[in-house]
Amino acid sequence: MKMTLVPGQIAWARSPVRLDLAGGWTDTPPYTNWYGGAVVNVAVNLNGQMPVQVYVRRTADGCISLKSIDLDCEEQVRSMEQLHDYRNPKSPFGLAKAALCQVLAEYDPVHNNLPQVLADIGGGLSITTFVAVPKGSGLGTSSVLGATLLGALHKSFGISLGQNQFLEKVLMLEKMLTTGGGWQDQVGGAIGGVKYTKNSAGRSIFLDVEFLDDHLFGSQRTASLLVLYYTGHARLAKDILSKVVDKVRAKEPEYLQLHQRLAELAMQMRGAISRRDLVSVGRLLELYWKFKKQIHPSATNPEAEALFEAVKPMTSAACLMGAGGGGYALFLAKDHQQSGKLREFLANANYAESARVVEWSLNRQGLQVSLS
Repeated sequence: MKMTLVPGQIAWARSPVRLDLAGGWTDTPPYTNWYGGAVVNVAVNLNGQMPVQVYVRRTADGCISLKSIDLDCEEQVRSMEQLHDYRNPKSPFGLAKAALCQVLAEYDPVHNNLPQVLADIGGGLSITTFVAVPKGSGLGTSSVLGATLLGALHKSFGISLGQNQFLEKVLMLEKMLTTGGGWQDQVGGAIGGVKYTKNSAGRSIFLDVEFLDDHLFGSQRTASLLVLYYTGHARLAKDILSKVVDKVRAKEPEYLQLHQRLAELAMQMRGAISRRDLVSVGRLLELYWKFKKQIHPSATNPEAEALFEAVKPMTSAACLMGAGGGGYALFLAKDHQQSGKLREFLANANYAESARVVEWSLNRQGLQVSLS
């Protein structure tokens, strides 16, 4: 096997993140295996940029160099044992290692000598990641980074896959790392626009992605009413996840019914977005937040509740993104005057040292990969 990436070239992959608007938890095993799932999300750039980026280049070194710009750390991988240690919680490069293991296994699943593998493919590798989003954001960054890593590596090795094959490969990374989480998170960033995505029950995954009218999110007049705010508090989704999954596995009726209502809510959100009905979108977003808190109390906290209460006069909807518990909050202002007041209030709220309003814009392209 040889890389198609030649010396001096860089494979540059970049992706948006996603705002989840309805249906989260229905795409999480085992519920999604038993009953299928449905989610609505929108791909967004932050501060005018795709916030998740990966750079891959060839090196003359006989090793794999991993670097994270945002975490300000790096690691040199010189053995297969070190490369396969992707579940090590002390390493910030588990996802990058898992992605490379997956790609290399396509060519030689039994080779256990890393220097020999690198000699075969034409040299060492340097993989640099940059995620301009804090950890625990609720914007699907882990899955999106997985998709971006695979996109860069596939381009480097000349691998070409169809959309669903690629999405399944990303999901396999999540399984390798045993992080759990939704089966559809990667869709939010890998595929641009506003999407209603569903999957049927079963162990294999086939995602049916339906693109929705993006007017509400692409028009400045309506999009400016949606205010994105980083709370300054990281969420611990894995802790929430394990507790929710335990209740689903026990087939507690209230949990199964709540998941069914979440799936129905996604269908209703699909309709509201298609009708360009921003009032209904706000009502459904509020209902989504209510359901999240019913899923698990730690989806919220006293600080978030106090913040949401304080902005009520200016908003018609508020919801923490992802599983909740922290990260980003999405507010729908009542009108343009209230939107200005909301932004001013949040800018001076002193909610947390790193809390801030973040400018967002609709991304229609999704994952982009190029050689430079």
